[in-house]
Amino acid sequence: MGSIFFVVWIVFAVFVAVKAYEQKQRANMAWKLAAEELGLESTPPQWMQRRSLRGRMDGLSVEVTEKAANKATHTVYTVRLPAPVPEDLRLSAENFLTQVSARLGNEDLQTGDELFDAAVLVRGEESELLARLTQPARRALQALIEKGAKLESGKLELVLKTQVSAEYELIDTLRELVAAARLFHLEGRSVPESLARNAAGDPEALVRLRNLSALFRDHPRTEAARQAAAKALEDSDPAVRLRAAEFLPGAGASPVLTALVRSDEVTWVRAEALRVLSRQCAYAEISDTVALALRADEEELRQEAVRAVARGGDHAKADALVEMANAPSPPLAEALAEAFGQLGGPRAEEALLRLLAHESDRVRVLAAEALGKIGTVRAVEPLLPLTRGLLGGELQQAAREAVRHIQGRLGDVAAGGLAVVDDQGGALSLPTEEGAVAVVENAAPTRVRSGE
Repeated sequence: MGSIFFVVWIVFAVFVAVKAYEQKQRANMAWKLAAEELGLESTPPQWMQRRSLRGRMDGLSVEVTEKAANKATHTVYTVRLPAPVPEDLRLSAENFLTQVSARLGNEDLQTGDELFDAAVLVRGEESELLARLTQPARRALQALIEKGAKLESGKLELVLKTQVSAEYELIDTLRELVAAARLFHLEGRSVPESLARNAAGDPEALVRLRNLSALFRDHPRTEAARQAAAKALEDSDPAVRLRAAEFLPGAGASPVLTALVRSDEVTWVRAEALRVLSRQCAYAEISDTVALALRADEEELRQEAVRAVARGGDHAKADALVEMANAPSPPLAEALAEAFGQLGGPRAEEALLRLLAHESDRVRVLAAEALGKIGTVRAVEPLLPLTRGLLGGELQQAAREAVRHIQGRLGDVAAGGLAVVDDQGGALSLPTEEGAVAVVENAAPTRVRSGE
């Protein structure tokens, strides 16, 4: 019985050895055929040396080697990127740890391509990377990175946890890597030229916008930037048109911005277009557009219209702003407070006094500061309760400064008028002579003086 088991064991061992030998021979032949097909140098396995392929494909240095990993054999493909390429550029697979790292503030460049950005971690100089990551390059690299490839230190590397024994696998994988490396190359174009090309031709609107923004930020004085901006004024995406108009002010940009404000595009684009328009154009040219925005349903657009009115000093629209000061939301109230401080006038002061009672502390601070600029003696009494208290704070400081500014405009207390006794109680007193407002520091407890 024991002899039978021994014979079976011997037969099994011989079978395994024959299969291993056949697999080795198939692998040797596959690597040899792949080398002949690709014009590479093949090194067969020898004592303490594993198979490898080396040489050049499409002008790039390539290498395929086998590597022992525990009891398995891995196949490592490496393609050197064509020079020049910054050494700090890195692309690798996104994972849980990289996502957490990005949320903690570590760099993860976004191209604007949602699928690519979700799958690939991108690090390096933004303009350089955006210039290289055309849509074909993104698709090719994403496919490889999802298989385990990474790009760093000037090379594209893929490690497969298998031993390759078919020549087509070697050939197809190497060709895929070389093609991706070529697509990542600038091919003689400068970074500004490549950014301009992507801004004009990428099918993803957000990618076009990011390339355009990088071009304007890092290469604003180049001819490529000027030409890209002119072309982007006609882009199908409103955000791209807006960015181009912001960069290229003038006769060509103004109609684009006006059309955006008056369009039914997303609110933030319309509001930003109005902001840019009010800074680039004379107010008289955009007054009608501002009036239209003041009547818009979208609050964000109305906020920007309020700011435009203030920048333009359009007192004719002050009444419209005053009407908006009845229980506005905090963001709109903040815009109104700042606008009233620039416009001035009795109606503006009246609205600011209402805003002084707003539920938002930030609005109340802005209202107090604006009253310090335009307020009259009428504003002092409502401001006084805000000057009191032991805890201090931004609102108390703003109210005290406002009263001091009003005092300064009304003249010296010796001429007669209002005196604010500042003992952190903040009272109002009437001096014996008429005509001025004063803040008295470190005075005795609050009191009111009557005339003699």
